Amino acid sequence: MRQGSAVCFIDSTWFPVRELPPICPDVRQKHRISIDVIPPELKARFVSDPIIPVRTKTTKEFQEDVERATISGDWKQVHDFYSNTFESFLELNAAFKKEANAPFNTIEDSGINIKFVSVVYDALLHTPADTQRAVLKGIINSLLREWKGPRTKDDLRAYFILVQNPQYTSPATYVIYAHLLRQIAGLAEADHHFLMHWFKKLPQKRFKQLVERLQLFITTRLFPAKPEELPPMAKCSWWIPSATKVLSLLNAANSISSPPLIPFTDFYNLTLDHIDFMEDYHTWNVHGNTNRFTFCQFPFILSTVVKKAIIQRDSEQQMINMARQTLVDKVSRRQRVDMSLLFLNIKVRRLQLVSDSLDEVRLLCAGLKIQSWLSRKRADLKKKLKVTFVGEAGLDMGGLTKEWFLLLIRQIFHTDYGMFTYLKESQCHWFSSWKCDNYSEFRLVGARNTPNLEAMTDSQRLLLNVLLQIPVMTPEHHRVKHKIALSPLPHGNSLSLTLESRTCFHDSCCYCCTYGEHMGSVLMGLAVYNSITLDIRFPPCVYKKLLTPPIVPCDPDMPVGMATLTLDDLQQIMPDLAHGLWELLSYDGNVEEDFYTTFQVFQEELGVVKAYNLKPGGDKIPVNNLNRKEYVQLYIEFLLNKSIYRQFAAFYHGFHSVCASNALMLLRPEEVEILVCGSPNLDMGSLQRVVQYEGYSKTDPTIRAFWDVVLAFPLELQKKLLHFTTGSDRVPVGGMADLNFKISKIDVSTDWLPVSHTCFNQICLPPYKSKKELRQKLTIAISNAEGFGLE
Repeated sequence: MRQGSAVCFIDSTWFPVRELPPICPDVRQKHRISIDVIPPELKARFVSDPIIPVRTKTTKEFQEDVERATISGDWKQVHDFYSNTFESFLELNAAFKKEANAPFNTIEDSGINIKFVSVVYDALLHTPADTQRAVLKGIINSLLREWKGPRTKDDLRAYFILVQNPQYTSPATYVIYAHLLRQIAGLAEADHHFLMHWFKKLPQKRFKQLVERLQLFITTRLFPAKPEELPPMAKCSWWIPSATKVLSLLNAANSISSPPLIPFTDFYNLTLDHIDFMEDYHTWNVHGNTNRFTFCQFPFILSTVVKKAIIQRDSEQQMINMARQTLVDKVSRRQRVDMSLLFLNIKVRRLQLVSDSLDEVRLLCAGLKIQSWLSRKRADLKKKLKVTFVGEAGLDMGGLTKEWFLLLIRQIFHTDYGMFTYLKESQCHWFSSWKCDNYSEFRLVGARNTPNLEAMTDSQRLLLNVLLQIPVMTPEHHRVKHKIALSPLPHGNSLSLTLESRTCFHDSCCYCCTYGEHMGSVLMGLAVYNSITLDIRFPPCVYKKLLTPPIVPCDPDMPVGMATLTLDDLQQIMPDLAHGLWELLSYDGNVEEDFYTTFQVFQEELGVVKAYNLKPGGDKIPVNNLNRKEYVQLYIEFLLNKSIYRQFAAFYHGFHSVCASNALMLLRPEEVEILVCGSPNLDMGSLQRVVQYEGYSKTDPTIRAFWDVVLAFPLELQKKLLHFTTGSDRVPVGGMADLNFKISKIDVSTDWLPVSHTCFNQICLPPYKSKKELRQKLTIAISNAEGFGLE
């Protein structure tokens, strides 16, 4: 066979496939732009564009043909249909386009009869081998014939149809599949935009099959079971980049679908956990998103395990570099080297845990200005963390560090410190300057000539209450009353609200509240940096804001944390408020007359009522049925971004002062949450397989009874058991195996309840005599353990 040619194996038949010429996307893009800029009414069909022939075969008729062929064994009619349909892009459009010569030049409708395509492909795998070979031959000819020249929308439709072919599951078809993917990957950006929107209209089952076939293709090319079945890697180095780029179109389609067609985790290729991903990461760091392919250019394909490992190794390298620099500085100055300088050493007293950890923000202690761990230069935060509890013997091998995190998180998230507020309705924390937990304490207290509340429906009363619920910023924690005045109502009507604020009783309230956001974010950063899972419950939008942008901008004036958020995000923080705004959007009455609301909100700050326009001139713009969508979006923007900007900016910079790494650009917000808090998905069967025993063996009656009880527990009790033992009800990124879960024997009376050591993920069980006794004592213990950071 000639040099430079490829071979396609189909069953036992070899088909030579001519190498396709390289694509020139720049030329194609210029050509298409010259057409696309012309108004639609002035566009005319190219003279050379062929007229699509009319094919009248319907889905029902095709199914009847297949039924007859299956019964009679005569597949000629079905074979002819497949041969003719797949011989060219023109015939594909003739067979599957809803109207042969209609343009269908919109992203909303591909113009393809998706149901008919699905029926034809479902039947294909049950046809005789010669019919399946005929289809593959037709695809080869189509790809060779259609390679040159600009792409029309009918060409895009042909690609859209061909990529759904279920035959691309065998290495024998991979040469054909690779060339198809190469052509799709090389399309212009505008063409990709069309395909992306057409993909999102596919049924969920078909969409998932597309993703799975692409993942299998990438996996097989990386680690072929039989290397002789595929061309040498040197001759097909473009296979994986082409497949990954097409997969990125599907990922984009999934991202813009609401709700997503499949979970984002379905795009993870777990095979990549076994490649040299650090080399890939370093290449990406050097070359960025250039023509040199790396998987880091497409982070959706990398699992959270890989991303955590990249961040961890990147952190370790920064730690090593910082320790080396400290050592070199000391030696160059001919100073004695203290090995403790190689670590970020924390010394705290248990009874003064928060004050010792936060003394940096006090600045003055006993009249002397001191410098502690938080005030050290940013570089010190890059050192390996070591914790010492004053007056206690012990060497920190990881357990003391975890205990310090757990105890500190437990205290600083308590509402008495005023750092964060716990929202019971959503079971998460938010920034205390809002006092969001006091929404339930808003009361309608006045006034004369107010709207008749008794005459209003439940929805109307809820809407009115929602529109009055403007968050209040209270930097000083004194018992005060906040009165919020809304826009004046017609005929002199007015409404007022009274809020009695919670008082912070802790003696160090002022400095806690001032620096709470910074402290909390530095703790989160240190936890990620030191691979510690925290028991923190922030709403998902916090992690979106932390990645906006993912890298701290060089310009200090550039805003940070200003994420694009929606009602869905508000729903996860304040579900009642979000429900009310949904009601506003769907309200059938006259919004302007019934609610007398404008694009202005009022807040009392330090005893002064301040007005904030949601848009220029907002105090004079009434909310009505036409502009209520804009009002809701601006309201969300004000609540979740603008009103807490200063607080969140400090939180953002605190987190990134520790986790300053390009690896953050690889993460989704959900993945940042998993890195900080762990995964909520529990698998007690996996935990049973990796658990360690001390004083017991897996065959002991107590251990057998323990697992019988635990595996029969409902999910809620399983979470409580994990929380009781580890300090968190979530699983680390690496799964149960990363927990180092240990069950130890404790030689005490069986009247005792089980005890745990959360810093070592250890539960100690007395030798209970029966399963009933073990279930009773274990349930009491895990149900009465205090949760960290929750009220």
